[in-house]
Amino acid sequence: MKSRLLLPLVLAACAQEDPGQESPTPERPDVVLIVVDTLRADRLGCYGYERPTSPVIDRLAAQGALFLEARAQCSWTLPSMASLMTGQYITNPRDVYPDEVAPLAERYRDAGYRTIGMVGNVIVSARMGYDRGFERYDASGSSDADLPRAGLCRTLDKMLASLDPLLDSALEPAEDGARPPLFLYIHPMDPHSPYLEYPEFDEELPLGGALDSSGLTWQRELYAERGAPAPEEDPQWEGAWREMARVHGLYDQEVRFTDQQLGLLLADLRARGVLDNAVVALVSDHGEGLWDNLAPQPAEDWKVRPPKLFFHAEHDVFLWENLLRTPFILWGSGVPSGARLGAPVENVDLYPTLLELSGLDPAGSAHGESLVPHLAGDGATKEHYFARVRQHVTVFEPSTGLKLILPTGDGTTIGNFEVETEPSLHDLRADPLERENLYAARPDDVTRLKEAIAEWSRAHPTEIRLQRERDPETIEALEALGYLGTDD
Repeated sequence: MKSRLLLPLVLAACAQEDPGQESPTPERPDVVLIVVDTLRADRLGCYGYERPTSPVIDRLAAQGALFLEARAQCSWTLPSMASLMTGQYITNPRDVYPDEVAPLAERYRDAGYRTIGMVGNVIVSARMGYDRGFERYDASGSSDADLPRAGLCRTLDKMLASLDPLLDSALEPAEDGARPPLFLYIHPMDPHSPYLEYPEFDEELPLGGALDSSGLTWQRELYAERGAPAPEEDPQWEGAWREMARVHGLYDQEVRFTDQQLGLLLADLRARGVLDNAVVALVSDHGEGLWDNLAPQPAEDWKVRPPKLFFHAEHDVFLWENLLRTPFILWGSGVPSGARLGAPVENVDLYPTLLELSGLDPAGSAHGESLVPHLAGDGATKEHYFARVRQHVTVFEPSTGLKLILPTGDGTTIGNFEVETEPSLHDLRADPLERENLYAARPDDVTRLKEAIAEWSRAHPTEIRLQRERDPETIEALEALGYLGTDD
């Protein structure tokens, strides 16, 4: 980017004016949508994390509206983005936009906006139709052979360098001398595995500071109870615990790098005048496992599972809270400053919310609800909240705190092994980490929540469509990113 400012200046740039005040100009606001791939809400300071991973995002949240309990509609990227960008639930497997629904970029383009998409996740590609509505869309891969993601996903600094000329073009005045409003979609991949190490953050975020291997207390106790003993004289077994702890630190450094680069982006947009009258949204497509949950175990006759396979590391086929609870921050024109909103919301609500904040009609195809009433202090809480991945479906009921997860019958794959999963019921108020299964103990609650899922599916039927199964290049990218044999 052209504006390479130090972090304190970046924070000051974000704070130059109160973003919660309506712009006095009648023009529609610019819209900046930031989707940070694989970002857990609980790894950000504004959501209570104690380590300094997110000073820029924290400032954005402090000066805008922070939704404390937001959920993605899927635990892997393509269905989640298809849902987020159209405001529609996914009730059957789908990884592309429905033909009959205009995604956000199309709505903004038709309203006279210039539309730019800069995407770090190469599977969110034009081949899959994710460029619909964009004048310029770049989801190209990395050319840096020294990076673990070589040939695949660019780091955010590389993305922003490519964004510069696109912004130069998009912000040129039209023939009448006025500049059309801008819809800018930025999708960094950096918190996604494989993780890169950033030594410049070692002092503030030492890799051993997030969690040492002795901090994996629950995992160690459960593994001692149910797992197999380590092979004799195998130092790699204990090393697995150390590596699991180290990855927690790497994830934090990836989040901090992303935060730093987003600060540079926001400072550059401020210098260009984009943030003078704008709405900024920061969300994520899903979270990450980081071994917080026991992975379903394969058949007893399968080989001994080391700790890194006994627990689930990434995302893809499950619907636990660490995979669904994601950040949801709004900033700018029409957004009150300093709002902290506790009502649960869903990513599917973003579509109508951005349209309404932009002065466009939010009604139509969206299944989500505009959150503008929540910003005014009078929004209603939905009765249920839903998410769906190919292998599981879940419903959360805020009035009781109960969450039901059901297998869909499509099978669950870990690596190249098919395993069976059991339905589960969790009381998130008493058991936020979802470690106690109440399914057998509370049949009446199970019956009620099963019916809620059935009603939801009937109300929002989704045609099964998996375009990636017919796209060899996307399959190759999925395999290279480590998704071979999974649903992401």
